[in-house]
Amino acid sequence: MKIALRVSVNTNLGFNVGVPNLKAILKKYGANATFFIPMHQDSKLRSLKLFWQLAKLGGFKSFSANIFDRRTSAPEKQTWVDIIKILRKEGFEVGVSSFSCAEWYSNSRTATAKWIKKQYEKANLTFQEILEESPISSGAPFFQMNREAYRQNQKYNFRYTSDTIGFKPFIPIYEGEIIACPQIPVTLPKITDLLVREKLTCSMALSELEKRILTQSHNIYDVTAEIEGIRLIDIFEKLLNIITKKNKIQIVSLIEYLESSVENLPQHELKIGVRSCHLKSVDRQGSEFLA
Repeated sequence: MKIALRVSVNTNLGFNVGVPNLKAILKKYGANATFFIPMHQDSKLRSLKLFWQLAKLGGFKSFSANIFDRRTSAPEKQTWVDIIKILRKEGFEVGVSSFSCAEWYSNSRTATAKWIKKQYEKANLTFQEILEESPISSGAPFFQMNREAYRQNQKYNFRYTSDTIGFKPFIPIYEGEIIACPQIPVTLPKITDLLVREKLTCSMALSELEKRILTQSHNIYDVTAEIEGIRLIDIFEKLLNIITKKNKIQIVSLIEYLESSVENLPQHELKIGVRSCHLKSVDRQGSEFLA
């Protein structure tokens, strides 16, 4: 059995603090992951505003400044570009999330085709400048998409994208239009979903995740650098221990999961739904097309 891990990076704090924390703890447990990273660092003000929105999504009313001292952030000499290169060098998959997470979060759902095309162009060009190769994957911040964004996934010939919440990998159908780019949806609830929506204790939330992992056919889990990489890192480490030590399950990147655990992708419609810990509606996997 394998579980795929998707890491969403959305803000400067998540990048400078959460990413190094997660990288270290994943290496400790012999786990791989796919990091979806914005190709532009937002201003401190825009990044901070988005961070506080993420705090609300996580069900936290406040963050004290000292929580960032609990774990070591990125060394001062490591720039944003350095960290991306180090992730790749150490064997983690790096994919594009957007050009600017703050702009994508605010505009993507209703954006024009021209705006979407420009965001994809800037993100892909920056990725190529940093890693000297084209990206093979993309994962939309906060599962926010529209028709043109799905078309751009196809245009850039990504091996796969991860823009939705669902139950198994699939080929998306947007209002009758086939999007020839596989989707690897998130299939497991976040820890914050269980803590906030279900009002479970930490131990109960971990037990619920373990039960779902052992009974579901496809397990794709999403963590947020700003939450599991900082505030909930101790709980996330407990989850890693349950998965890798107790149940001997291998944690892999999304591309590894696609290549080893997925065959004959079905076509599924896309729909917009809600997720308890999101301030906005999200893109979801719908019913099988013409089933």
